[in-house]
Amino acid sequence: MDHTKEERGEPRVLNGISHLHSEADAMVIHYFSDPISIECYDEEHKLSRFLENSGLTIPVRYHIGELSPFLFESAVDTGLLPVIMSQRWMRASEQYDYPISGKVWISDPPSSMFPLIIHVKAAESQSAEKAIDFYKRLRERMMFSGRNPNRNHELVEAAKRSHLDIKLIRKQCSRAAVRWYQDDLMLIEKLGIVGFPAFVFGREAHPRSYDHSIYYTAEQLIHEIQKRERVED
Repeated sequence: MDHTKEERGEPRVLNGISHLHSEADAMVIHYFSDPISIECYDEEHKLSRFLENSGLTIPVRYHIGELSPFLFESAVDTGLLPVIMSQRWMRASEQYDYPISGKVWISDPPSSMFPLIIHVKAAESQSAEKAIDFYKRLRERMMFSGRNPNRNHELVEAAKRSHLDIKLIRKQCSRAAVRWYQDDLMLIEKLGIVGFPAFVFGREAHPRSYDHSIYYTAEQLIHEIQKRERVED
């Protein structure tokens, strides 16, 4: 089940900048997301609604990783992954009131999110915005339709719907995309991020070195943006 952008509640990925800043002093939101986290999905809705209602055009840069690779490794080894994740998703569906299906963890559980992440990183070479749409389509097909996003036919279909060339994506997967993913992991470590979702609000020109704060909920981030708006006014 593919959703529209409005239904997905996507943070808008824009090349524009906030009206509060000159281009040289532009602010950007660096957003760190885990594909299997329902909490990440929910926080994106909140951020999207705020940006839409406020009219601000603050760029959102996505960084996608696995929150708990050790969970995957240990759970796969013991055969507990389907049970753990299906139960988690059932609880999250009730908590957040989303029609999340845990079907994928029973019928065709992915053993890792690494293939999905690498394909998304490779897609960024074609278009950052299309790559995020590609990511969201794969994630939604997993969450709502119980489909394994690492399967070839799912990757091909999602790429087609996102207007991406799957052949070019595959060419980038072996080397460049892995390096770009490793860059994201190093950024996560450098910024001191300890969990997803995470938002870092700072200068576009120096994403690794600015005096940054980490926000683990959209509400915290929104409060900071509103505070800066009042200062500028």
